[in-house]
Amino acid sequence: MQIRTLVRFLLGDRDAILELSVHGSTLLWVGLPLALSAVVAQVWDEAYLLGEPTAFIVPILRSVLVAGILVASVLPLALRRGWAGEPGDAFALILGMLWLTAPLSWIHIVAFDRLAEGKAAVYPALLIAVSLTAWRALIITRVVDVLFGAGRLALLPVLLVFDLALLATVAAPGPMVAVPGGPAQATIVRWLAGIELQLAAGATVTAALLIIAWLFVFTRSEAEWEAPRELTELNEREPVESAEVRGVAILAVVLAIATLVITQDEQRLRSQAEADFRAGRAAAALDQMASHGREAYPPGWSPPVIHAAPKTAEELRILVDCAEAMADGVPDSWATSGYRERIQELVESGVVLDPDPDDPESLEATNRLLKILPALPWGLWLIETHQDAFRRLELLPEGAIDRDALAAALGSVTPPPRDGDDGGGD
Repeated sequence: MQIRTLVRFLLGDRDAILELSVHGSTLLWVGLPLALSAVVAQVWDEAYLLGEPTAFIVPILRSVLVAGILVASVLPLALRRGWAGEPGDAFALILGMLWLTAPLSWIHIVAFDRLAEGKAAVYPALLIAVSLTAWRALIITRVVDVLFGAGRLALLPVLLVFDLALLATVAAPGPMVAVPGGPAQATIVRWLAGIELQLAAGATVTAALLIIAWLFVFTRSEAEWEAPRELTELNEREPVESAEVRGVAILAVVLAIATLVITQDEQRLRSQAEADFRAGRAAAALDQMASHGREAYPPGWSPPVIHAAPKTAEELRILVDCAEAMADGVPDSWATSGYRERIQELVESGVVLDPDPDDPESLEATNRLLKILPALPWGLWLIETHQDAFRRLELLPEGAIDRDALAAALGSVTPPPRDGDDGGGD
């Protein structure tokens, strides 16, 4: 197994596929390090791999699932047409060659969200992601064609599996590619969601057509399936061992480890901050961000809810936690200034001053802010500026609002002059 064989394989060369197939399950031990290095290239700028092992495990398990579905869809017809191999051998070959396509994903090590801003960072990442999926599908189509003698029939199940894989990627929570942080992040995420919706619609229609075509082929086609003569001849020979590709695999792992050592500190800080916010430890997260500075974190990352209005009860709770941490005296930083703006918007927009009486989480956020805002200079300004809105909270049903906290909040500021009061003396 030589490097030039691997390169020819990535170009879909028939002879290279036949040469690699002779190595059987050995492909797994060469392909797995390449696959792991590809995972690092894809997510080094998005996940703390040492603390979030699922970032490693999920892509590998997904490739095993893809290989299993491919074998399950191709093998019945292959056996029906006289293919004489073992199902386990077929699975090892497909999975091994799927992992050997991993070097294509090394291009993902380029973090476009660090090199450009806005949509200019998303376009190339999205184009590469879709293009690599298509190219990998074509390579595996070629593999199934060559190894099983399936001809063009191999195109249907392979394209179906990769189409479903693309659909699963698009349907997964969050954007399918990294989105730069900053105030425009929410706008870009919405724009990307529209593109993903179009991709999902196209993939769904394509999947339905491919399923119909595959069922027709499986039940009616009489096309001949036979193992290529070259494969039979190669299987009678001893594999030609070469340390080249194994050396590449080892080098890929070494470079992946080096990448983790160099880049994962900022991902560790990001992961810890997000975990603290989720666990209600906003003070710890804000202290950490104040002590390290913005440059210590991934440039494409934004702390939760710092650039957009809260959309869930958890996001609302995080904002209130941040207000409480600021009232308790966490140091000022780039993060506290961002959260202060969001909390001010929260009050000015009426989200907490017009809570739903039937929503306990909304009422809890309002009651907590009533106790927190008087302890903040800008909180006092908010209360004084929006006194009328705060007073309308008294109209809510009994028990919905903490009346003592509301009275204390209103008592902490100068009441507005009454009608006819010119503010003068006797």
